[in-house]
Amino acid sequence: MDWLAVILLVVGLAFIIFSLLLLFKRGFVEKLRQGIWKPKEYEVFPEKEGYSYDKYTRGIGLLVAGLLMVVFAIYSLL
Repeated sequence: MDWLAVILLVVGLAFIIFSLLLLFKRGFVEKLRQGIWKPKEYEVFPEKEGYSYDKYTRGIGLLVAGLLMVVFAIYSLL
C-alpha cells in the first residue's frame, strides 16, 4: 500500500473538515480570533477585513488544498 497516498488522504480530509467549519459554523472564526488567531496591533487588515480574510480566504484556500490532496491521493491509489 502506498503510505504517502494514505497520509495525503487523511490530511486532505482534515483540511476539508476544518475549512468547512471555518466557512459554515457560526462563531468558529470568532473563537479562533480570540485564541490562536488573535489579531495583533500591527496586523495588515483591520477588524472587519481581518474577519473576512480569516473566514473566506483561509477557508476557501484550505478547501481547495484539501480537495486537491484528496483527488491526488485517490488517483494514486487507483
